[in-house]
Amino acid sequence: MEKFRNIEYPYKNENDTFIIRGLQANQLVDAVNNLGDGAVGATDTIIYIATAEVLYSNTNQTTIITLPADAIIWDIDVEVITAFTGTGTDLLDIGINGEVDRYEADLDISATGFKTMTLTEIPERFAGGTNVVFQYADANADAGAGQAYIHIRYSRH
Repeated sequence: MEKFRNIEYPYKNENDTFIIRGLQANQLVDAVNNLGDGAVGATDTIIYIATAEVLYSNTNQTTIITLPADAIIWDIDVEVITAFTGTGTDLLDIGINGEVDRYEADLDISATGFKTMTLTEIPERFAGGTNVVFQYADANADAGAGQAYIHIRYSRH
């Protein structure tokens, strides 16, 4: 810990919020995120990463992130941490509301590791707020294990 003006940082305040150099941790995150949104002197684009966990027990369409207007998706990857164990196929779709397989259809997630995808719609800019979604399909509805992470890299313009 660093001592600054007789206060040791970081520390938690009475609201259980981390304070770092006199700023709440969420203020620091907001300040960094706003650098690419027209801040004076901001010339570089910030790449954001949205991450969602996929579990074998979730077969519903699930929103990963609601992208703001003028967001551009640059890349998507999937890392399977624990293989999905259904006796039939274990497949993952990634897309947007109304087109759940826009970016990836029927990605096999029955083995661990990073998955190779052909992202023909990427990069893509959205004029309005858009939900990026995934849906896991367990062909025989009997998977007893499975965990993966979807990472979406995007920027705001």
